[in-house]
Amino acid sequence: MDRIRALAAYEIRRMKGVIVVSLLCPLFFHLLLYAQVGGQRGIFWSNYENCGSYFSEGLLNLFQTIHIYVWFLFAIMVFLQFSDLHHKRTEEYMCSLPFTRRQRFFVKIFIGYAVILMVWLVMTAGTILIRQSVITGMQKLNVLYSFSRELFANETVWHTLRTLGVFGMELLAAYSIFVLMHLVVKSSLAATVFSLGTMAFPWVLGHAVQRWHYLLSGKTLGTGFWSQMAGIFTGDSMAAFDDGVSCFINAGEGYGFTYVVYGNMWTVFILLLAVILVCAFFIWRCSAGEDLAACGRLVPDRRARLVLTAGMGFCFGVAVSVFYPFIYMESQGLRFIINELVWTAVFTPVSWKLLGRPAKGV
Repeated sequence: MDRIRALAAYEIRRMKGVIVVSLLCPLFFHLLLYAQVGGQRGIFWSNYENCGSYFSEGLLNLFQTIHIYVWFLFAIMVFLQFSDLHHKRTEEYMCSLPFTRRQRFFVKIFIGYAVILMVWLVMTAGTILIRQSVITGMQKLNVLYSFSRELFANETVWHTLRTLGVFGMELLAAYSIFVLMHLVVKSSLAATVFSLGTMAFPWVLGHAVQRWHYLLSGKTLGTGFWSQMAGIFTGDSMAAFDDGVSCFINAGEGYGFTYVVYGNMWTVFILLLAVILVCAFFIWRCSAGEDLAACGRLVPDRRARLVLTAGMGFCFGVAVSVFYPFIYMESQGLRFIINELVWTAVFTPVSWKLLGRPAKGV
């Protein structure tokens, strides 16, 4: 127990700056959110320009805007947390201490999850306070309209908590991916790049499947499971906006609104939970030890190298096939799909070679 406390104290000392910056991030988010929703007098504007659930719309739009910045900031912080595992001096020093590899990893993970939970609680508390400060004014200004009850039906505190809950699950799932990559990749920088690539993979796969279905059948796949999966780390799976505008006439003045359409929350939660559990399983299996004969490679574990090779080959193949040949061949149906598969076959062995090269530095 004393060894675990010593490890925890060491990790907290190393992460002081990360913890402080992490707790400042939700405060900056609150400033952006209040600037988004605090200056409005109500949820209705004339000239058919306003969306109905204004607070929810502002919150979701803000999340979609900041997602990419959140993940890059997230990547920097996790890079700093795990850099000591890949730096030669600190790695040799830690290996000389009476700690197992699994103990070191799980202490890091516990502290990382604790920081994420603190950040999420601060973000949730501040968001609810901002909502309470503006929602009453919105309701009072618009309560006399006959259709206000219908609009406010999906502008409740539970919808706000739902949005925040999905984002919290995204943070936990993303952190689990980062931890797993830092475990199987022998370079912090490469592990960070692979983590961001893994998070982008659902978007690439989802859009590729939708495009293949359209090219082969001439019909769109719809906005169900594949759409939610594609946007699982981009904020698109949190909710959607109804494209149809409904208009009401009051004293000769028109008012337009759209609803915030919330999809199947449980599908998103189950997908994110599955990511967390799968990562936790492989973290437990891989953290027990490593093959010292192969540990000089960028990705020492052969099974992990196979999975990463397949993902890299597919993503590079899909990306390059869009630009070469230089004439976009989407209208040619099956030929475009074959072109993607050919480029995937080209990049797969190249990726295998790259991942098997010796690891150099952090």
